[in-house]
Amino acid sequence: MSIAKTETIVPEKPSIKEVLKNRPFMLLFTAQFIENIGRAISGLALEFLIYELTRSPLMMGILSIIWLLPFVVIAPFAGVYTDQFDQRKIMLWSNIVSFFAAIGFLIIYLLKDALTIITFIKIAPGHNLVTINYTHVIWPLFLLLFINSSSAAFFFPARNAYTRLIIKKKNLLVANSIGSTVFQIATIVGYVLAGVLAEASYLGSFITNAGTFLISGTLITLLFHIGKKPPERVKEKTRTLKAEMKKFYNDIRIGYQAVKEKPKISYMLLIFSAITFTFGAVNVLFIVILQGEMSLGATWYGIFQGLMGASGIITAIVLMAIGKIKRKVMVLNIAFVFATIAI
Repeated sequence: MSIAKTETIVPEKPSIKEVLKNRPFMLLFTAQFIENIGRAISGLALEFLIYELTRSPLMMGILSIIWLLPFVVIAPFAGVYTDQFDQRKIMLWSNIVSFFAAIGFLIIYLLKDALTIITFIKIAPGHNLVTINYTHVIWPLFLLLFINSSSAAFFFPARNAYTRLIIKKKNLLVANSIGSTVFQIATIVGYVLAGVLAEASYLGSFITNAGTFLISGTLITLLFHIGKKPPERVKEKTRTLKAEMKKFYNDIRIGYQAVKEKPKISYMLLIFSAITFTFGAVNVLFIVILQGEMSLGATWYGIFQGLMGASGIITAIVLMAIGKIKRKVMVLNIAFVFATIAI
């Protein structure tokens, strides 16, 4: 007679303590925090500088599109390749590119007078009275902004991929929650600091921005010494460019199919995209109204953006407390309706 024994496998509980003791993750956590602050500082300074130079809502709209476009166009392609290369190198190169873009912002700001075209137009024939028009050459700022945002579009997928490598599977949700919280806190701190700096001096804003990427890049460099090295992937020597492009297309198609088969994910992505572009447009009008109509400076704008970041943290806490995904979607729908009415 034999007695069958059954064993109950108890899943491991996630541990915040383990995540906080993970040196590579905390290093990446700190680098991300500093980088997010830098991007907030440069973003706010550029918005107010462009409006100050042009007084054109159209230019502000173009600025917003250039800022967001890489995250829509480049990020999906970047996400496909982050698993195929050393994510530490991708993040490091992203910081290097952003650092040089920040130096570019600084140089163009210092040369803004030299980049200004002055024209004299006579008011009427036979009179000596003229009007002076100042045309500021701002396309280099737009170009550098696109490069800066493109580097960020590579950084974030690489960071997510590397987090999955250095964090135990049971702790991934905790680590991702910490990462989201860091982003919101950096938004609060970054925009408040950005407002104060821009109000005092754009020069100080761009110098501080470059410094944040220098520090963040240095911290990521340390990951090469204390962080886990991603497994090397064996590349087929005989693979042609056509085969590479076909593989890339298949990866994109598989990802699209996976999203398509899950309506809730598709819906959330659609809502997220709509909210991102909507708030981008609102921010443009917000600056025009705040500075042009209400004569309030960058400090107030930074405070308002910080409050938006704080509301993001509160929203995240509420969604975590709700539990079920259906309830979360319902709450987001209600919030989206109220936001639409408010706008």
